[in-house]
Amino acid sequence: MTKRSSRRAVLIGLIVVCLIIGYILHSCYGPSNPLKSTDQDLTVVGYVDEFEVLYEELRFAVLTYKQILIDTYGDDIFEDPDLAPKYKEMLKESVYDNITANYAVLALCKEVGIERDDSILLDAVQKKLDERIEELGGKYEYKKFLRENHMTDSFFRFNILVDIMQNELFYVYTDDLEVIAVDDDDIYDAILREFVRTQHIYISKDNSKSYSENKELISEAYDRLNSGEDFMTLAAEYGEDTALTDNGFYIPVGYMGDEYDDAAFNLSVGEYSNIIEDDSGFYIIKRLELNTVYILMNFDALKDRYQSYAFLDIIDSMQKELEFKPSEYFAGLDILEIK
Repeated sequence: MTKRSSRRAVLIGLIVVCLIIGYILHSCYGPSNPLKSTDQDLTVVGYVDEFEVLYEELRFAVLTYKQILIDTYGDDIFEDPDLAPKYKEMLKESVYDNITANYAVLALCKEVGIERDDSILLDAVQKKLDERIEELGGKYEYKKFLRENHMTDSFFRFNILVDIMQNELFYVYTDDLEVIAVDDDDIYDAILREFVRTQHIYISKDNSKSYSENKELISEAYDRLNSGEDFMTLAAEYGEDTALTDNGFYIPVGYMGDEYDDAAFNLSVGEYSNIIEDDSGFYIIKRLELNTVYILMNFDALKDRYQSYAFLDIIDSMQKELEFKPSEYFAGLDILEIK
């Protein structure tokens, strides 16, 4: 081989190496093309209003909530013939509720002219997705992330789209239509009317202890509280909420969930609740008097909280009007057999 041909061979080799490196870098961090979904993933399993619900969304909801129920109530709840019917129904209710959430946002967006096929929104989805893939470390890690979270690429894109549309809807409601209050005086008055101030003793279900152990701990704290011991002393000893201070929490309706709301808003100032249980854990809630000085000093944060939860209340109201209607295909499925 001559020196010229040898140099040419080396040059070609370098070009090939550069092309390979370029392809790898592009495949890891360049704009991501949609991953192909299976025919089953794209099968229509039901409808919410005029919107089609696909199998990929049903599968995500079923597997996610199934694991939550197992983590909360025990590994054998779907195996025990005495327990399975009860928890299967709970799973079905959670899945149906989860599915209608996205479509409440889409329905409200349609009312104000925000369309899901808008090119600007789709470009924003692509940008968010590419940022997420880079955060994860590349497309291989992204695919692993999808598998671990029971998701497909198209369903993940759909969720990003709904989040972006929800943000757009918020700005329409505040900046354009003023459906949600923007005047500081109006919001201050609303905080005095619609917020409750609480402290709580909270024990999570998501810790190293069993359900029965956590329930026993909250019961022990409740018994000691009834015997006259100090609330915040017990919160420090038993509670797992590291954000709790003497100021407590200033919360609007919907901020902590239905169970918490029902208890907190029905207490008189100075009273504490019975043991309250929700999906995340156990609470004993104490209601405190609103402090106007604290409200004024923290007004910007409380204003954001008020507007956010006024917005979520609108979405929640729309969701209550919607119903997931299974298709014939879904009617032939056993929800516990979805993998």
